[in-house]
Amino acid sequence: GHGLAGMAERSIDSEAPVVLALDTAGAACSAAVCRGRNALAVERQAMRHGHATVVLPMIQRVLETAGLTFADIDRYVVNRGPGGFTGLRVGLAAMGGLALATGRPIAGIDGFDVLAQQARGLTPLKGPLVVAIDSRRPDPYVLVYDETGRRRGDPRSLAREGLADFLRQAAVPGGRLAVIGDAAPAVASAGGPVEIELLPVNGPDPIVLAWLGQAAPAALQPPTPLYIRPVDAVPAPPARELSP
Repeated sequence: GHGLAGMAERSIDSEAPVVLALDTAGAACSAAVCRGRNALAVERQAMRHGHATVVLPMIQRVLETAGLTFADIDRYVVNRGPGGFTGLRVGLAAMGGLALATGRPIAGIDGFDVLAQQARGLTPLKGPLVVAIDSRRPDPYVLVYDETGRRRGDPRSLAREGLADFLRQAAVPGGRLAVIGDAAPAVASAGGPVEIELLPVNGPDPIVLAWLGQAAPAALQPPTPLYIRPVDAVPAPPARELSP
């Protein structure tokens, strides 16, 4: 399943905007086409690398499944991170290029917000929620939301030795906490006395991404990627001039 996909309204609103959503930020490449709240097509392929080779064919397939063309798309939506550097840039570049070529707006949505919305669709939250995203290092990306869906603080990268204190501070009195995301099992294992509910998901749902993107601020330029820490890649030093 695709998380909240089954909650989509089955009646077709022909006047609702058509949104194409793409996620290449994590360990998958996924795309969805929605008309309003109705999901017309969705595809997901698990992968750590090689997003560039599958993005455009996947977009073409979901459009064909939906019976639409690029001319029918009213808005593009993309997961702007956090995530792997290369995959994230592939998605932003692909959707930014399509938006520019078609003259349609594009919106960037944080992966944290997508997973937080999925959590609210999976279970009635009785306390705070931690969204935990794999950073491909020992220190996952984490962000806390209250039970109404509001952020508590800013996203950050947290070393494993700091997770126990982080979870105790995030939990409500009595130690109740829900955790979602591909780093959720690793984060939950550090919880100690905190009562933790693990919410299983395959990753950000592109349908939920599309829904959130319908009302988000949009522009004709690709959104900026969300980096929690500086990227590993650094510019090469300038070449030294040889003395004559």
